[in-house]
Amino acid sequence: MKKNTIMMLLIIVCNFTLIAQNKTLFENYSFQKSQKVFGIQNKSLNNYIEKLDSSITTILNIVDIKKYYTYYSNGIIESQRIFKWDNAVNDFYEKDNYLYNQTGDILQIISYNSDYTSGNKSIYNYGLNGVSEKLIYYLYDYNTQDWRYSNKIIFEYNSSGLFSLEKSYYYDGANWIITDSLVYFYNTSEKDTLEIKYKSDNNGLSWNYYLKNTLDYNANNKIIQRILYVWDINHWRENSKYETIYDTSGRWEEAFHFLWIDSISQWENNQKDIFSYTGQNLTKDSIYLWEDSIWVNEAIDTYNYDINVNMSDIAYILDYVEEFLENANKLISYERDAWAEVLNQFWPYEIIEYYYSNSNFTNNENLQTDVLKIYPNPTNGIITINVKNLQRIEIFDSNGKVVYQTNRIKKNIDISGQAKGIYFIKVITAKGVETKKILIE
Repeated sequence: MKKNTIMMLLIIVCNFTLIAQNKTLFENYSFQKSQKVFGIQNKSLNNYIEKLDSSITTILNIVDIKKYYTYYSNGIIESQRIFKWDNAVNDFYEKDNYLYNQTGDILQIISYNSDYTSGNKSIYNYGLNGVSEKLIYYLYDYNTQDWRYSNKIIFEYNSSGLFSLEKSYYYDGANWIITDSLVYFYNTSEKDTLEIKYKSDNNGLSWNYYLKNTLDYNANNKIIQRILYVWDINHWRENSKYETIYDTSGRWEEAFHFLWIDSISQWENNQKDIFSYTGQNLTKDSIYLWEDSIWVNEAIDTYNYDINVNMSDIAYILDYVEEFLENANKLISYERDAWAEVLNQFWPYEIIEYYYSNSNFTNNENLQTDVLKIYPNPTNGIITINVKNLQRIEIFDSNGKVVYQTNRIKKNIDISGQAKGIYFIKVITAKGVETKKILIE
């Protein structure tokens, strides 16, 4: 039987402006990466996220970020558009486009700001066996209107196909300069138990210790302790420690963060998380900080669900650890109440709402317009514009100067007399306005 599946389209983040925020132990960091490092979860989907709106009204509320997602027909993410709140409206801030190969591995991510004057690009390379070998980062140079090298990472594997070495470089304008390397060590269960990061001097001619992670696991191969060390002249110095306690179902029950205190040469409590569940759903994370030898309130994170739908039937993109959602129902919202010491009570700090759709997405910048196609792109200056109910066309250069405009219904446009570079085509139809970027080569 075919699943009736849905997809996440929109995320709204609402911040409340009274209290400073601490990170939770969901961000229990490690250098460790999954073997399919560049893969994005691919589900068989028929339906897609479509719209996100904020219904929250409170005197302290600021709608901070709004995110829209579109998906390819096989259910993997195609684009992410980010809007930031500016006084009274959500202004377009950034767009990310994703491109994949035939096996679903990501090949390219391109990010632009709202006026397309800056951006970054990531290109992924894979070996014959499908594992990632190289990741190259580019920055967009507005002056030359071209992409230039920024950084790259080279990956190596052991005989079991696990990460063994990760080397990082930056580009100095003429050559790649190696900056650091990360070495992984595994136990007999192929679990990462030791990670050592080295810093390079003289472009790899000499190396120095920098950071070290040690990881311990329980009988179910879940991480129960991670210790971070920093190299201090001639020895490893403890820095921070994370410990996790699991319940009988293998879910987080408690998590602790400790800091190393040099003056007394011992660990000291820093943060504690206590997790609560209803059925399979994580519903609350109570966060405490260690102050004056006692645990004090810091924040409460609450998660709300639609119990009629399982998260396993949804394509979703979230910015935090997703392990707790694997067997959960559909996530509707996340709320953080932070402790306000001056009020001696919890106070709303942040709300994130997740919206889903049961209908196919449209691949337009503005969903109110008719389907707009402009090609070829890049172009030599001769372009074709296909759209219904056309009323007006305006073309701008990267400085905002109008270089072409017409009220005539024309399919073919000739701007080959313009200089090479990026241009923006504003198309006005009976249903709305849409702007596309083109490149004249």
